[in-house]
Order: sequence, then C-alpha cells, then structure tokens
Amino acid sequence: MKIKEIITDIILITVGTGLYAAALTVFLSPNEISPGGVAGLAAAISHLINIPTGILTLILNIPLLAIGFFKVGKKFMIKTLMTTLLLSVMIDVFTLFMPTYTSDKILSALYGGALSGIGFAIIFMRGSSTGGTDIIAKIVSLTKPQFSMGRVILISDAVVIVTAALSYRNIDTALYTFLTILIMSFLIDYFVYGADSGKLVMIVTKKPQEIKKQIISQIRRGATQIAAKGAYSDSDTFVLLCAVRLNEVAPLDKIVKSIDENAFLIITNASQILGLRR
Repeated sequence: MKIKEIITDIILITVGTGLYAAALTVFLSPNEISPGGVAGLAAAISHLINIPTGILTLILNIPLLAIGFFKVGKKFMIKTLMTTLLLSVMIDVFTLFMPTYTSDKILSALYGGALSGIGFAIIFMRGSSTGGTDIIAKIVSLTKPQFSMGRVILISDAVVIVTAALSYRNIDTALYTFLTILIMSFLIDYFVYGADSGKLVMIVTKKPQEIKKQIISQIRRGATQIAAKGAYSDSDTFVLLCAVRLNEVAPLDKIVKSIDENAFLIITNASQILGLRR
C-alpha cells in the first residue's frame, strides 16, 4: 500500500469516525436514542450499569473482531481495529467536551441518523468498519452480494432497537431509534453503492466491431457482444451491452451515432456495477 493511500485512509477514517462519534454524543445519547450497532447497544447498557460507553463498545467488539479476522481478512480487520479504538476514544472525549442537543427528539433522530450514515459510508468506502454489526454486514455482503450493507445493518439493528426500548423504558425510544437507523442505512447505501451506480446501455447495431473499437479506445470501457435477430425484419443483427457512468452516456451515444445512425439504443439504470472488465 502506498504512503499516500495510507495517509488518505487515516484522514478519511478519522473524519468518518468523528462524524459518528459526534452524532452519538451530541444528538443521540442525550436524547436516549440508540444509533444501532455495538455502539448503540453499549450506550443502552451504559445507561443501566453506568460504565463509559466507549469502554463498553470496545469490550463488546472483541469477539466480533476475532470472527471478522478469519472471515473477512487481515487488511480489513486491521483497519477496523484502528477505527474501533479511535471510536472508543472519541466517544468518551466528545462526551466530556461536545455540547448536547435535547430540544427536539425528531430533529435529534434526523441529524443523528444523517451524521451516522455519512460517517459510516466514509469508513466503509475506505475499507474499514466500526466493528460490531458492521462486521456482520461486511461478511454478509461478501457471501451474499444481493444484500446491501445498509439493509443488513437495518435488519441486525432490530435487536438494538428492542434493547434500547427496554433499557430506557420508553416506547418512543424504539420509534426514534428506528427512524435514526432507517436514515443511516439509506445514506450508507446511497454513498457506498451510489459510487458504483451507473447506466446499462444496450446497443442494437449491425456494426458491432467498429463501435466496440471506439468504446474501448475513447471511453475505455468494455462491452459484451450478443448475436441477435430482429423480430420485425427477421434480419441478423448484434446487441452490445456496455456499463458506463452517467457522464459517459452522451459520449457513448455520439460514438454510436457517428458509426451507425440506424443503431437502436436502450439506456437503463444500473444500481451496482461489480466485477472486472471483459
């Protein structure tokens, strides 16, 4: 790993961790709203037994960190360990020095969920996590890629919602916690998978070779060629499948029309683009 990349990882992971710690200490914990995950579970338990949330977060993460080391990989877990330690310190430090907001629980849930979601997304995009249910989400996303990390976190945090409601003895807590986790999981998916979203372009043409050559040389994208037959004309033709970014659609259209003005294009959304170019 290059030094520049390591420095970038450290800076962005610190920023993401700071946003999450701020969400917890400024908006969520003071309003008895759980942010979900191990930190949320720790906050709820801390309310009962009066042990610092940061210390409890670290203790609860130990078994999950061990599981993740064998299931996810050394590089990911080293970053996760660093993030977990940083989060534990930041939570306890922010608790001492950061102001708290308790005027409106709905606003607290909204802003707490937003800050948490953005913080988590930054951490995930740098190949790390805050431990706990994040590790579970990472394992599931690797073995079952059809399940997004945000969705897995939303499901796994259902137990945290129940624990928080019992700990704070308030049904409103469960409702506010659910709102927070819903916003958080949406933003995680938006930023993490939004970075890999794009357009799937299907090009029906009789000049596939010329178009493929220009797509590769000008846009630097691959394409899959499929032999086809027109239903109306009953003539042989070809379909090119090409996954591109949104800003590459117009240049692609220009290339196709310059080579085959009779080409037929179908452009649809691609929520995720995975795998290698072929």
